[in-house]
Formats: sequence, structure tokens, C-alpha cells
Amino acid sequence: MEPLAFSQFRGSDTVEFSTRYFTSRHDDPISNSIPFNQHTDPHGVLSRMSNSRYFHGEDNQVLYYALEHSGDKRKTM
Repeated sequence: MEPLAFSQFRGSDTVEFSTRYFTSRHDDPISNSIPFNQHTDPHGVLSRMSNSRYFHGEDNQVLYYALEHSGDKRKTM
């Protein structure tokens, strides 16, 4: 995690945010694009935002984990 950093815009303090759903082609010009998981993008909104400058790649994949209790045993799904 990067430390919180303030910027200036027209004399006011601002905070810049970014998303981990996409990677810039400037930062990674050779990786392949992968489709969004149905649970992450059920309506295809994020898929439609991909373009030649930004892509959803392996490093942006969202993974979900759940711990399931079954008697005395625990199982990660």
C-alpha cells in the first residue's frame, strides 16, 4: 500500500485515487487482456470500459475466498 499523498488543484488539496481493475498499456505494453469474472462485472460495465490504453489483465484479477465450516474441519473455497 502506498502512503497517502496530497496534490494541489486550483489552490485546494486533493487526493488521487486509482483502480486496480485496469492496467495502463504505458505501464505494461505486452500482457494479455483477460475477461472479467461474472461476479466482479455482472452487467459488463467494466468490460465496456477496456480500450487500447487500459486493459484488465492477470494482475488485476479479483479473487474471492470463503471459509466454510463443516463440523470440526475448515475448508477454504
